[in-house]
Amino acid sequence: MAQDDADKYVINRLDPVLQPLVEAVMVRRPAQPVDFMIEWLQKKYRHCHRTGTEKKSLTETNRLLRLEVAKLRQAREDYAMLKVSDDSVSSDDDDDSDSEAPPLPARLMQSRKSVSAEAYGRWNQKKAFHPPQYPKTAQQVQRLRGILSSSFLFSALDAQDMDLILLAMKECTFLPGQRIIQQ
Repeated sequence: MAQDDADKYVINRLDPVLQPLVEAVMVRRPAQPVDFMIEWLQKKYRHCHRTGTEKKSLTETNRLLRLEVAKLRQAREDYAMLKVSDDSVSSDDDDDSDSEAPPLPARLMQSRKSVSAEAYGRWNQKKAFHPPQYPKTAQQVQRLRGILSSSFLFSALDAQDMDLILLAMKECTFLPGQRIIQQ
């Protein structure tokens, strides 16, 4: 139970913070990674910073976020106005590329989380699995059960699953020195 709670904590709380942090470190490859990570966390989660026992209410956090959005919108408008005035001042034949390229959109800087595809259709329908069954004598079953129960892979199986595995095993005999597995 404690392991399940720890797994959930890692998946739900740590992964969303650590994955983008590690990606940012790998993209930038700073000379001082610890300082970079501290600064990155402070910038990314400055609205979550709490001093002492004070906790901002959700309403206060929303208010601060709205103010930040308003500032960003104003900055965007200022930039657009500046861009328009710069374009009107520059001449048409000035095509020199002295200025830096515009920054890439944030979505292009993020790595893809996962890719998965599954084809659907009549040729890809799930069918019931029927394991092979090879009849065995009581002596063979007893010998196999003893060997498998000492293996960590099979020791936790219940009786029904163990019987299923035992019936699916096929006895093969090999000569000494004969190759059994070919890679």
